[in-house]
Amino acid sequence: MRSKFWLAAACTVLVGSLASCGSNPDLDLHVMKLGENISVTNNEPVGLKGCWVQLNGTYTKKNVDLPANQDVNLPLDRFTTGDGTRFNSALQETQEILVQCFEPKGRSASFAL
Repeated sequence: MRSKFWLAAACTVLVGSLASCGSNPDLDLHVMKLGENISVTNNEPVGLKGCWVQLNGTYTKKNVDLPANQDVNLPLDRFTTGDGTRFNSALQETQEILVQCFEPKGRSASFAL
């Protein structure tokens, strides 16, 4: 039985390759770093709304909708900290991505790049 609270499924991928979750992920997503973008493919049968995508535990892009069976490209420079500092891919590496979605039922998955 899934909780209504955040759950995490850990996935490990190489930079530029598709993420694949273990045998029991909470979200069926594929995440890939493509140049200056993060590409997220939602393989769920329903769209996910109000998602937060977080880089390296610090930089966040809020209110991301992930339609079912579609790719969404998120520019790295659109991820910010609480004080508005933007992620700078020239100075920083993308190491970890956490995806949390509020609809349906608050689910999440994390990816190490």
